[in-house]
Amino acid sequence: MKQGDRNDYPDLDPNVQVPFVRLVLEECSKGRELDETQRRAAVSAALDMVERIRQEVRKVGFWKNQSMRELLTRTLVRDLDKAGICPAGTERDLAQRLVALAKESHENLMR
Repeated sequence: MKQGDRNDYPDLDPNVQVPFVRLVLEECSKGRELDETQRRAAVSAALDMVERIRQEVRKVGFWKNQSMRELLTRTLVRDLDKAGICPAGTERDLAQRLVALAKESHENLMR
């Protein structure tokens, strides 16, 4: 799988960026096929969100502070909505999944 990540996403960090890109692409393509322009937009939006997530999770006490986590989730919902890459109404669920992935990937995000 890691080798596939290097082939599919040669310029991305397989431990930090690729899991988020995969999740965004998977969720945004449910029930439809993304064309190349939509796929590039989804990858770009995912990379922007990874950087936003990195900034937030580095804050002291982030994971213990529910309001900080909720603020990040709402911000990601706005980012997804603004990017227009996902089917309408799925942004909140995807944002919550991105925050959960961030928690699982905390050590990698801190590098």
